[in-house]
Amino acid sequence: MKYCRSCWMPDTRPNLEFGNDGICFACKKDKTVIINYKKRRETLALILGSTRDAMVKRNCPYHVLVPVSGGKDSIYQCWFMKQLWDDYYKEQEPIKILGVCVDYGVRTPEGRENLSIITDVLNIPVITYRPPINFHRGLVRKATIEFSDPDLMSHCLLYAYPLWFALEMDIPLVVYGENPAAEYTGDEGFAGDSMLSLGWFNRYVVSQCDPLTFAELYGIDPNLMKYYSYPKRFDQNKNKAIFLGFFDKWDADAHYEIAKDLGFKTKTEGTTGSFRNFVGVDEICTRIHQWFKVLKFGYGRATDHACELIRKGELTKIEARALIVEHDLIPPTEDEIRQFCLFAGIEQEVFMNFAEAARNTEIWIRNDGKWEINEWLQ
Repeated sequence: MKYCRSCWMPDTRPNLEFGNDGICFACKKDKTVIINYKKRRETLALILGSTRDAMVKRNCPYHVLVPVSGGKDSIYQCWFMKQLWDDYYKEQEPIKILGVCVDYGVRTPEGRENLSIITDVLNIPVITYRPPINFHRGLVRKATIEFSDPDLMSHCLLYAYPLWFALEMDIPLVVYGENPAAEYTGDEGFAGDSMLSLGWFNRYVVSQCDPLTFAELYGIDPNLMKYYSYPKRFDQNKNKAIFLGFFDKWDADAHYEIAKDLGFKTKTEGTTGSFRNFVGVDEICTRIHQWFKVLKFGYGRATDHACELIRKGELTKIEARALIVEHDLIPPTEDEIRQFCLFAGIEQEVFMNFAEAARNTEIWIRNDGKWEINEWLQ
């Protein structure tokens, strides 16, 4: 494995590009690109203003749809959009935001409680879409067994369903969170995108297999995969789906502080696979997804978070390394595995065999009977 010269992001990360200087795009962006977020905020305010006109013409009940999970970021997205509206349009009318939660797995008590912040504290209505659960269980099971990624189709649903719902309700603006290509390093061609597009969806959401191909491979009625697929008429309908992280500097710690002031609860037991206990607290399946990432690519959530803090100048590379060593390779708890297996309909022994088969032996080596990552963090 080779690592970025500025952070600890390895070259095994999908879609990662190192420059000739051996530095990943996310590090290079933070060091060389000066972004005028004040101007971008003003641009977003203009976009938001245009939704007022669209709302009247379409007779639509909402200005904005925000995909929400109950995580710190989606709480921040709702809070930010309310603040931005009040800064520019408060005297005219109150903003009307709708939160849409895609519940595709095993929600935690903390996740349910945090989701209620959006309705009870921010006074934003939330509708929850839960796919036909036996059907979705089958997708999760097949994705785990065949692709070593339980969230393969879940992520497609997570991004695509809010777009379908916005079309059906004729809501002019959908506000997603960050653009991972920009924040966590990806290819430069998509890192500057301010809007979610079909091209971006196919590159950063679809991953190993698109929903319609998945349906064809496993004899699934393609009509059942509608909400998992990008609605091509979304762009044709002159709707917009933006990344808030393009217009407002994305800062996980700052988002947590705001969410905490609103009543956000952190994980009280176990580990998130990181030194941050305020990420991935709303749902169990994502914990399993992150563990498969460790097995396949040799890095986990602690690496993602430590690299963020290196770029912010809050950790040295040496300090970041210590945190990664302490947290990155911690597997899910027995209870997390039990809950996931119960949901997906996989026997635990069978699941452990599939997890072991997913281990990338070009990265992992056996040393005195234990698995280790070859030349880890060197």
